[in-house]
Amino acid sequence: MKFFVITTLFLLLFSACSSQNAFSRFNISHEHAKSEENILSAKIYHNKNVLGVVSCVYLNAVMPQKYQDAEYFYVYLYSKKGTDNLSFMLNNISAINIKELEVNNEFINLTASNVDWQRYYLIKFKTQGEILVFKTKIAQFTSSPMIFKKNNE
Repeated sequence: MKFFVITTLFLLLFSACSSQNAFSRFNISHEHAKSEENILSAKIYHNKNVLGVVSCVYLNAVMPQKYQDAEYFYVYLYSKKGTDNLSFMLNNISAINIKELEVNNEFINLTASNVDWQRYYLIKFKTQGEILVFKTKIAQFTSSPMIFKKNNE
């Protein structure tokens, strides 16, 4: 009987919080919350040394009404080696459009990152399958793969 009462009490307590998520306690927009769910980061290595860090937001999942004719990513990048010979790949296919953005750009409200020492990009790829493997390449150095899964809600 004691076990039943304790178990029931815990179930009631946990079910009362089920309508909230991790972002419920923060004052952020719906788009920012979706962005945080659809952002991945990777390091760019040369041997065991980190040469840079790249983060990207899958915009199709964050703003599906606006981004639906292709695969779009908002990317911000820090590289110790600069950005000469920079390229982006999605499922081993090169980007069809790379637009460098200012630090204060239209996507600034999607992330908590807004610093002068990073580079910001809007990247467009042709439409692809359900699994999206994103990589950044600077000269001969490539980031770890970032894997996005499309969510057909």
